[in-house]
Amino acid sequence: MVDGNKAIMNNIPNNHEGHAMNEAGLTPLHEAAKLGVFPEMIEKALQRGMNPHVITPENITPADLARDNGHNEVLETLQEHQCEQLSKGELLT
Repeated sequence: MVDGNKAIMNNIPNNHEGHAMNEAGLTPLHEAAKLGVFPEMIEKALQRGMNPHVITPENITPADLARDNGHNEVLETLQEHQCEQLSKGELLT
């Protein structure tokens, strides 16, 4: 999986272009959560500006995919980031 982690990180740009969806409606962060990459890789993706709240056409978030696939550490990382955003008022409109 180490090679997979590196490949995913190489495909996550340092800007919001990383929110582009593939044919299945998944962003790179959705794919990473689904595959259960190292939580450190998820954290780096979030630090690069990836939005954990982007939903697929079926209303699925990266956290949903992590939970559904049993990737509890990834789910925890996503939830911690979401809580940090909320505490800073970043999710409020």
